[in-house]
Amino acid sequence: MKILKYCILLLFAYTDNKAQSNFVTTVTPLLGLNPSPYIDRYYNRPFINIVNSGRTTLTVKLVGKIEGNNGLYWRTIPTYKPTAPIILQPGNNVIIANKAGLEFLASNNVETNLTQTRQNQLFSQGFLPQGTYRFCIRVIDIQRNTALSQDEPIGCSTINISYIKPPQVLSPMNMGAVIGQFPTFSWTTPIGNIGGSKIFYNLYIVKLKLGQNPNEALQNAVNYRIGTVLIKENLPNNIYIYSPSDIALEDGQVYSFQVIAKANNLFFENGGKSEVVTFTYRKMLLEPKRD
Repeated sequence: MKILKYCILLLFAYTDNKAQSNFVTTVTPLLGLNPSPYIDRYYNRPFINIVNSGRTTLTVKLVGKIEGNNGLYWRTIPTYKPTAPIILQPGNNVIIANKAGLEFLASNNVETNLTQTRQNQLFSQGFLPQGTYRFCIRVIDIQRNTALSQDEPIGCSTINISYIKPPQVLSPMNMGAVIGQFPTFSWTTPIGNIGGSKIFYNLYIVKLKLGQNPNEALQNAVNYRIGTVLIKENLPNNIYIYSPSDIALEDGQVYSFQVIAKANNLFFENGGKSEVVTFTYRKMLLEPKRD
């Protein structure tokens, strides 16, 4: 009986060592502490590190999955074949730092529950929806179709994608009046994980034609500079006082106003655009009519 138990223990030890020996590589996502929601930000910097700890040259491919706490997922399909395999020399490591390295998560190589709109955002426009994601990668031997690296938690990284809320206009009030020769325009500081980032603002004021949609007017102003009365770019503070050198506002005229926040390392909801505010300009306070 003792001999039988000893043989069984040896069998388990052999099986376990054989299973562990299959994992001759490690793969590490290098996404950083503040990962970008824009996928192209990873294309020209290291974002995956693979180490071959074995003694033979390996011909491999990567497969992966991204699963969010918002219920979204996209995973490499089982039939995925890379355009070119990755060659891992024994004892060496390979760092993936180009667009081809994310081929295993390209639109034609994944299964996903993303809506068509979300797929367009991810695969065409190239940015992730907000949420907390688990990003996992495995190394697969192409010839044997076996995994050469461990699954979770090794080979996985948790990333949080959140956008900063854009500024809100404090003055003027929507549908209100702006009075005086040098009116003040002000807005809140964007809300979110700003850290020490420096935020700048672009300010737009457009003159509205009768019946014109204020949102369309501002969109034309931002995109094509059409109808603009005033554009101020790269303002460092969240306030602007109308200047004598600015184009004078017309008494009784209706205008629309919007401010857009921007920063090199921050990502804003709605492109950093505030709401559109419409106001009527008055040179002076109108006195109430007397009977």
